[in-house]
Amino acid sequence: VTDARRIFKEIAQGNIYIDKVGLNGVHAPWYMLHKMSAGLRDAYLYGQNDEALVVLTGFSDWAYQLTNPLSSADMQKMLDDEHGGVNEVFADMYAITRQKKYLTLSRRFNHASVLEPLTRGVDDLNGLHANTQIPTVLGLYCQYELTGDARARRGGEFFWQTVTQNRSYVIGGNSDKEHFYPQGKMGENLSAATAETCNSYNMVKLTDRLFANTPREEFAAYNERVLWNDILASIDATTPGMTYYMSLKPGHFKTFSKPDESFWCCVGTGMENHVKYGESIYF
Repeated sequence: VTDARRIFKEIAQGNIYIDKVGLNGVHAPWYMLHKMSAGLRDAYLYGQNDEALVVLTGFSDWAYQLTNPLSSADMQKMLDDEHGGVNEVFADMYAITRQKKYLTLSRRFNHASVLEPLTRGVDDLNGLHANTQIPTVLGLYCQYELTGDARARRGGEFFWQTVTQNRSYVIGGNSDKEHFYPQGKMGENLSAATAETCNSYNMVKLTDRLFANTPREEFAAYNERVLWNDILASIDATTPGMTYYMSLKPGHFKTFSKPDESFWCCVGTGMENHVKYGESIYF
């Protein structure tokens, strides 16, 4: 709590830096806030919990007031740290309330150095931390859904195309040691840290949105491939435990979390993953 108060006070003053730990010395604070706010959104949308919307509105207003004085350069500097899909949550807040300030806030959280090339059909993903990019692309596509922004649509569709066709293993997962490696180098990137499960979770979410807008067979086929060959394979139902990585290193093995000893980001998303199998069976 002390660190949170410190870093956001510093950010409000325009004192923004990223060190070896993370944003102003804290590991991925916006990523964690995205998870919290997405949970509140879902509690309201799916659980009809009005209190969740009250809290989410307060959070969104706080984020707007915090970042509104910041220059575009300051915002982009802040987004060099992993920030999850906060642009998605603020886009959803615009959908729920129709208050334009939340759409403005969502767009302020677009990481330009990553998203702008995608809107032009340029794959500049080599070396990037994969799961930093997937949620923010999902937020970009949500902006298209709400506004009809053609560039946002191109960015989301091109990202999906280049990742699934050029940067994914046969099981549907992607990345080695959490990062996108150069195209054509898959054979050199078959380590014990391939196919981070969170990446596959977020690619399924993006694919669902694309399919809902344009129900093409390739979207359904990808979801089937990654759900059966990566997501289903990522759980030890007896423990239960989840994999962080789906190791594709020849002769290697899966490493599962333990309820009292290891809790990874992929355990959190893993709790959501395994309700997906019946969602799309009829198409």
